[in-house]
Amino acid sequence: MRPALSLSSNRKESLILIFNFCSSFSLMNSFQIFKIEG
Repeated sequence: MRPALSLSSNRKESLILIFNFCSSFSLMNSFQIFKIEG
């Protein structure tokens, strides 16, 4: 077991999760703005 490798992989997974959350959140915001405008 290499803790450094697991830490880096965990960090990558968390970054991907954060990126997915941010992209979905911005998508919802833009959709709400579009719905309000149009």
